[in-house]
Amino acid sequence: MSDIKRVLLVNAAGLPLIETGTDLDSIRVGIYGDSKFVKVKTSTSDAVPQADSALATAAKQYQFNGAEFERVRGTIEGELLASAARTAETNSATQTNYNHKGVIIYVDWTVEADTVTLTPKVEIQDPSSGDWIELFAAAAALTAVGKATYLIYPGAVTAGGEITEIQDLALPRTWRFTMAVGDADSATYSVGFSLLL
Repeated sequence: MSDIKRVLLVNAAGLPLIETGTDLDSIRVGIYGDSKFVKVKTSTSDAVPQADSALATAAKQYQFNGAEFERVRGTIEGELLASAARTAETNSATQTNYNHKGVIIYVDWTVEADTVTLTPKVEIQDPSSGDWIELFAAAAALTAVGKATYLIYPGAVTAGGEITEIQDLALPRTWRFTMAVGDADSATYSVGFSLLL
């Protein structure tokens, strides 16, 4: 191409750093600072240290969580509790909300041994004490097999479609699902989720 531009690299004295006739395809340019070359980060993982000198070269979004940088997520879906027969209150694993505002919880109750009742709940963790605090509890306990869907999202005020209940609440970083039970009778159910931006 006739409009290719050339950049001359010089030292502090103004002398050229590249000799005439040098094969330009073999030239490598580095950025130097803090007594070391800046690294090009190729990792797509989280927990990138704040002090890690890096030249950002990829179109990936990172955000700071107060201690380190982590990837920005899109909508995430998954399973909180696999389908199984249970007779006692059950907690999901602790969940990390990276950058989402709310969540949809899906309950699929398939087998009822007796007259058990189930109450879906979402709990959040106090980052200071580590205690779990109830953020949401279904207004009405489930009393028979079937599906129930709960929307927790800031600003949401109207339930539509087959949404069982809606709550105008924001979802903090650390949370979990809890299924409370009315007695020790067996119930088989699964619980899924969709984190919403």
